Amino acid sequence: MAEAARAVKPDNETISRQRLAADPAVSAFVSANAGSGKTYVLATRVIRLLLDGVDPSKLLCLTYTKTAAAEMKGRIFKRLGGWVTMDDAALRKELVSVQGREPKRDTMVLARTLFARSLEAPGGLKIQTIHAFCEALLHRFPLEANVAGHFELLDDYRAEAIIAEAKRAVLGGMARKPDLVDAIDDILTIHGEAKFDALLTNIIARRRELAMFFAGSGLASERQRLVRQALGVDEHATEASILQQAWPLPWFGEAQNIEALLSEAKRLKRKAVIKFAEGVIQGTAIADPNDRFLLLRKHFLKGAEDKGFDVATHNLTPEDLCAAIPGYQDIHGHAAQTVLDVQHALAALGEADDTMRALTVAKALIGHYETLKRVRGYLDFDDLIERTAAMLRRQGGGAWVRYKLDQGIDHI
Repeated sequence: MAEAARAVKPDNETISRQRLAADPAVSAFVSANAGSGKTYVLATRVIRLLLDGVDPSKLLCLTYTKTAAAEMKGRIFKRLGGWVTMDDAALRKELVSVQGREPKRDTMVLARTLFARSLEAPGGLKIQTIHAFCEALLHRFPLEANVAGHFELLDDYRAEAIIAEAKRAVLGGMARKPDLVDAIDDILTIHGEAKFDALLTNIIARRRELAMFFAGSGLASERQRLVRQALGVDEHATEASILQQAWPLPWFGEAQNIEALLSEAKRLKRKAVIKFAEGVIQGTAIADPNDRFLLLRKHFLKGAEDKGFDVATHNLTPEDLCAAIPGYQDIHGHAAQTVLDVQHALAALGEADDTMRALTVAKALIGHYETLKRVRGYLDFDDLIERTAAMLRRQGGGAWVRYKLDQGIDHI
């Protein structure tokens, strides 16, 4: 698709827009499809700056990938290199296409020297990834960034080794942290070993967001409040307080009503309702609130834990029964919805508790991971950007770094 886009000859409007975006005097944001000429526009903008006499070492071009940086640098040098041996007529035509005007004699002379000037500029033409720029900046200002001056970039192989060591440290340190013991034991009991390993992998993958959450949430009690708020769980809710809402159910909690329902169901020979009524009666004799709720859920709802629940209505409110017991359809619907609401509330509470267990493990794992990185002088790719941004924002030291950068960079 990108190749097909490159094959399409740009129309006059596209050329006009590209020329406008490539004008260094214009502040532009470019958004376009693949193959439509974004890299061409950026490269042309750099070349126009060079033609305006800007020192190549004063330019900084940042990309996200090494491939993009290499492609852009390659395009610029290929174009500048071609100008060295190009005859005057061809060079004049080329400069008109770049600048949109007839070049002066000194501009043509300058154009032929740009290839050598760019190659010989101190540090070369700086076209690099954001991460490479941040790494260079941190090595240049380690004190201002509060990083080890000898830090190394953490590669995938070393990262895996540190992650494995951090996992062992978490499991090895359980004896000293009862809350961690309880969290891991519950996760293993409820979800199994495979899910626990997957959780550890997910924690490391999302460690940056989790670290920010821990930094902003403070105590465990505040984290629990935020988690419950996000899941719609009352701050003071417990399993017992939620189960209290399930019994006694309106109407069904009165013995004479459920007995009358069973009698009518038998008279009308409604087997599904008979089974339902007998199940509810059986539930009234159960003392344990959780066991009683599980029985009520079995008869009022349909579905399963892994697929979700819904109100079960099939054959439970036949017309003849509703005629015999006025308002029964609404009575049954209201009771079934109450049971469903309690089920949803219990599920949300369980998810909140699961999340808190995961966060307990995450805090310990991320703490060990960060400690191991710091002790061994490693920074990962996220660290590069985060530490650089923090350094530039820091009062005092940040202003000094920005001043030094401003002395060496005129255009980004």
